[in-house]
Amino acid sequence: MLDYYEKNLNTLPRYLTHLGKMMGGTLPADVAVGLAKSGLPTIRYNNKLIHSAYNPVADAEKFCNGCGIKSGEVILCYGFGLGYHIESILNRIGEQGRLLVIELNMDLLKAAFMLRDLQPVLSDSRIRLVAQADEMDAIRQLNSELNNFLADDGDQKRVVVYTPCFQSMPSGFDKVRNLLGVVLMEKAVPVVHQGLSRQNLAANLDAILTSRGVAEVLPMISHTACFVVGAGPSLDQALPYLREHQNSAWIFAVDTALPALLNNGARPDFVISVDPQPESAEHFAGHWDCGVPLIITPTSSHEVVARYSGPKLTVVQPNHSVVKSVEHFLLGKGITESGGSGSCIALDIVTRYCANPVILVGQDCGYPDMKVYSSNVTKTAAWLGSTNRFNTLEMLHRKMAMTQEIVYASNKFGEPVPTHRNLFSYQKEIERIASAHSELQCYNFLSRGVKLKGVQDIFFVEEVEGMLARPVDKGIEITALLLDEDLRDSIQKALAGESN
Repeated sequence: MLDYYEKNLNTLPRYLTHLGKMMGGTLPADVAVGLAKSGLPTIRYNNKLIHSAYNPVADAEKFCNGCGIKSGEVILCYGFGLGYHIESILNRIGEQGRLLVIELNMDLLKAAFMLRDLQPVLSDSRIRLVAQADEMDAIRQLNSELNNFLADDGDQKRVVVYTPCFQSMPSGFDKVRNLLGVVLMEKAVPVVHQGLSRQNLAANLDAILTSRGVAEVLPMISHTACFVVGAGPSLDQALPYLREHQNSAWIFAVDTALPALLNNGARPDFVISVDPQPESAEHFAGHWDCGVPLIITPTSSHEVVARYSGPKLTVVQPNHSVVKSVEHFLLGKGITESGGSGSCIALDIVTRYCANPVILVGQDCGYPDMKVYSSNVTKTAAWLGSTNRFNTLEMLHRKMAMTQEIVYASNKFGEPVPTHRNLFSYQKEIERIASAHSELQCYNFLSRGVKLKGVQDIFFVEEVEGMLARPVDKGIEITALLLDEDLRDSIQKALAGESN
């Protein structure tokens, strides 16, 4: 083992020479080494299996298949492990691809350096590794590497998470978790170009400058009950209760859930749309004039921002890769430090403005019964027209779930729930937000999905009714601001200077 260790250390590129000082030559006590049935080394970290106990190489290939990795792509991957999936990714992306790997668990890296010959990986010019034992050092290196990772609009970019390593991230890296969540939000679809977000920012500028900010409007929700509504399967059971109690709590809904609520008599007070893709417009079909205040980010889909006739509120994500050069002009609108999904951002917003209690709805973070969405959202409504006895709605849900590799997490009863690796980051972001507010009462209503740490599951209507005893005064009028043309010119000049 020490032969591998010394050889790997001697192969380290100059920017990684600090690893030699962090890693001793003794196998960490938290790491248990074993041989897979294929004869290759595998490990458990704190009794959690990091690679397959049968065939780690075949498992790495399944991981790449599930992530849909293709030739020529630029990949950001959290998790190095013993490097099996890293080798597989490098084989997939070809000579034109690039790979940025983040591994913050020094014990796992020590094990990898001792157990496997990693010289071909470490000397490969296509790969960059972010590996630090201190959070601020990790953030500095990650920010530097991300500038290169996100730089070229022509590159096809994909963010993947190797779940066993992500679950083994050491404590003390909350800011890194958050930063990764923002990147995952920006890359929620496998191939997304920064150019699209830049186009949205330029096209949305007048709407942003004439909209109110969440910091001005949302203090009114302080110390009142809020629903944060996603589009997961459990939304179906909750819709009647949202309709019944809509006057006793604020309702914040992601755009995917908007038609489900409006078509079932439950009117949200705010809808949030953060995806930069034009496909977001599908969720608003038939509801462009519904009048529900719309919360946007500067890079939200321009089609949604332009076509939506209701009042708009802006929220800004600090250090967003596209907006950061002009964010100082916009931070007064109010911020969210969350990423991952619209639901995570909505939860961050309502907790930032001290809503309490917060009741999550349609937040399953998994696929109970292999069902992907609520039956009432636009996607499943569109499926209904193509169903027959050979292509049932259940089959379509299963087919959608199987587009990525299925992994399993536990529900509140300890039973396995199918999910995807990317949903794990959403789960952790919800848990992070809930744990950051010690006074917060946070509940998950009627969910049969993944158990969320720090969030109490409730299944009885009486429990909800007890929290919503009094009506909420929703007398709110959101008027547009006058366009500050000087401010617009300043932002446009800053953006033009950035592109030159």
